Amino acid sequence: MWALQQTFKQIVQSFLSLLAVTILFCLLSLNYFLHPTSALTYSEDIGVSFTFNPMLRLTLSSADLSIYDLAPGSSADSNTITINVLTNTTNGYTLNASVGNNSTYNTRNLALAGGTNNEGITSVAYGTSYATPSDLPSSNSNWAYAYLDEDDGHGGTNTTWSSYSGLPLYSDTTNIATLRTTTTPVLNSTGDNIKFKIAAKALSNQAAGTYTNVINFTLVATPVPTTLSDAFSYAGKEKLNGYYKLQDMNSEICNNTEVVDEGSQMQAIDIRDHHVYWITKLQDGHCWMTQNLDFNIDENTTYTSLDTDLTDHSLTGAYSAANGYSYDSTNDIISWTPERSTIDARSGTITGWENDNYIPFSVDPGDWYAIGEWASQPATYCDYLATSCTYFAQSPYATNGTHGHVGNYYSWSAAIAANNSEYYNNVYGPIGDGSTFTDISYNPQNSVCPAGWRLPTISSDSADTNNSTNEFARLNLLYNDGLTDSGVNLLSAPIFITMSGYSHTNRIYAGTRGVYISSTVANDLHQRYPWIAFDMVDPDRLGGDRYAGHTIRCVAR
Repeated sequence: MWALQQTFKQIVQSFLSLLAVTILFCLLSLNYFLHPTSALTYSEDIGVSFTFNPMLRLTLSSADLSIYDLAPGSSADSNTITINVLTNTTNGYTLNASVGNNSTYNTRNLALAGGTNNEGITSVAYGTSYATPSDLPSSNSNWAYAYLDEDDGHGGTNTTWSSYSGLPLYSDTTNIATLRTTTTPVLNSTGDNIKFKIAAKALSNQAAGTYTNVINFTLVATPVPTTLSDAFSYAGKEKLNGYYKLQDMNSEICNNTEVVDEGSQMQAIDIRDHHVYWITKLQDGHCWMTQNLDFNIDENTTYTSLDTDLTDHSLTGAYSAANGYSYDSTNDIISWTPERSTIDARSGTITGWENDNYIPFSVDPGDWYAIGEWASQPATYCDYLATSCTYFAQSPYATNGTHGHVGNYYSWSAAIAANNSEYYNNVYGPIGDGSTFTDISYNPQNSVCPAGWRLPTISSDSADTNNSTNEFARLNLLYNDGLTDSGVNLLSAPIFITMSGYSHTNRIYAGTRGVYISSTVANDLHQRYPWIAFDMVDPDRLGGDRYAGHTIRCVAR
């Protein structure tokens, strides 16, 4: 039994020019007769394309591995099978092996037909190695596998078998037994050959009978390095107004994107309001919006999990029916109606919203873009009604283009899509102090980000580990050498942090600070947030007031 996966696409295109027939005519004006005395020619090109289908084939020389002469108290090999691989995939393949399946054999052991589990033959541990079958452990009856990569994928004549080891269970994705990995296609007629066998060692009191299991060989084509745009295309996603949709982002698309930083960046559209944003896959392995969220909340609109990041349908706490939530279990759709709308700072006022810790609000300062040099002086003040601002202009033709758009300012309640965030009080959290810094599983799960995206997290995780949930600190380490006395490297490609300050009656620290929202709770009045400046970086700052309006960068789920 084997599994076969094909994860690539290859298109060969060519064009053929067709020379059209010639039309011959001449009009003789004197005799009014037609005679073919000259020619007028024309030609048109027609495009021709065809798909050269990828081929990935695995064949086995036998369907069975059997040990015929295993006597009590002895050890023996099985017959040898040959695994043959043939593929025209450009980047080669990986051949893996595992044991068991999801029905009859949910075990790594060889099971005795009609017997009990303790009568089976035990698999040796994954990662262990034994030179010969007789070296297998004597504490139990044991079995293991070995393989011979006889041509190394290059047509060689290797004759050295591997040591005997244990196969991982089919569902154990953290352990993978790889028999061969290549980086080039197999363009010969005979393919690549790998020999495979098992061995067992039986105790003297081992019960007689038939012992069985299933070994899976999985052949996976090595994908061609792809950009975000390629990954959306390969996933069959459709465009809206010439852009792929933010709401179509998923983990498969991001995982299939191998190109990172500027080489992967593209613009995608939010189906809620048709705003377009830059997105990029960064070196932390996540896909990020590299432009601030500019989504206006409308109290007269009901948003659903089809367009907005609404995953918590518990209808309790901050996401209760009393706070504007409902859940259609038949269609698995969550709905939220905001309590307040975004205020246009140029025609309204946020007076009365300040110091309101638990009620959502959002401020639209207008289309401001970062320009020029960043300030090194603190506390720049910029009135919303001003016609200009020292470090911002109302033109997209700025230092970082549309990457530098200020976007909207959101209170923390609005950011987590909660009409009342008081539920996250000082007795909430893993240790009852209101903080989720040590365990982000307590974080609110909803946000105003587009569906398929979420708020970043801040945690006690070390920034130097892959998949760290201390996500801003991780980016600071990867792109700013972990510096805390300078954020200069975060202000340009590929992250484009914008020093848009924050909202508190007026815009404060504009041009000197970038203050962004996370989903992590600090206590009953505050959130955890990154504080990024020209001369300082604090990626997990404690104490961001919930009622203040901060900017948002969403990260793909």
